[in-house]
Amino acid sequence: MRALLGTAAVVVAASLAPAAAQAQLAVSVSHGPLISLDVVPMRTTGSLAVRWDSDPATCAAAGRCGLAGNMTWNAPRGGLVFVVEYLRNRRRERAGSLILSGEERGTPLRARVRRATPGGSSLCVDAASTGAGMELAERDGLVGIGFGQPGMETLLANRCAGPTMGDVASALPVIRMSLARLARGRTTIRLAGEGGFAAGGLRGTVTSTLSLRLGRPRTGLGDDDGDRITGGRRVRQIEVEYRVAEVRGEVGVDLAASADPAECAPLDACGLAGTLRLAPAVRQ
Repeated sequence: MRALLGTAAVVVAASLAPAAAQAQLAVSVSHGPLISLDVVPMRTTGSLAVRWDSDPATCAAAGRCGLAGNMTWNAPRGGLVFVVEYLRNRRRERAGSLILSGEERGTPLRARVRRATPGGSSLCVDAASTGAGMELAERDGLVGIGFGQPGMETLLANRCAGPTMGDVASALPVIRMSLARLARGRTTIRLAGEGGFAAGGLRGTVTSTLSLRLGRPRTGLGDDDGDRITGGRRVRQIEVEYRVAEVRGEVGVDLAASADPAECAPLDACGLAGTLRLAPAVRQ
């Protein structure tokens, strides 16, 4: 898996091998010299289970009536936490990233959704390989660690109708700690809990048994000019920023299910069609 995460100041890219300690990484700091880099291997255990059905009060407006389903995401075995310290305007600042990979577990996400119609009921079953990661930006000296945090939006992505990560995020636990504590590793972050949600025409329950066990950190030092560091080689990097003054127009996409029942039936998509329109409104 190739993962790319970062704040406005720091970009961390990692290529995760089956063993997290073998990851190859590249770090760039755009606002100042890199002072230190801590790489903490992580073991993840547990799962995230979501059960839901349509909310009679709101499902019609969202086009999600008659649905009931469940999905389960099983945590991959490994991951990485990066914590970097750098100089910005002569002040020391920290930023970090947490990266998960689902590749080693094949298809860690399984979804099953039943749809009731006037003519009976139909079933969608899907499996997907999903990985995710989150930026760890300090606020008041602490970062929020949780699977509902920004950057984790694709964790529940699949081809069946159902809640998105944004729909269930408010029901997931969040643990707050300092980046300095994360950089020291050797601790366990427990994210177990249960909560309810109501969003997007659906209502349901999320149950988490997830736990993150941080191992012994590996520490590396950057150079004084903020060059990119990758596999022991220096690569000079230039960054250019542009201000977008205005965006006009829209993009329309017409969608239709495959005519082959062997392809559309397992996803309960036969006969479905629709249009997606993206109309960004940017003006400065």
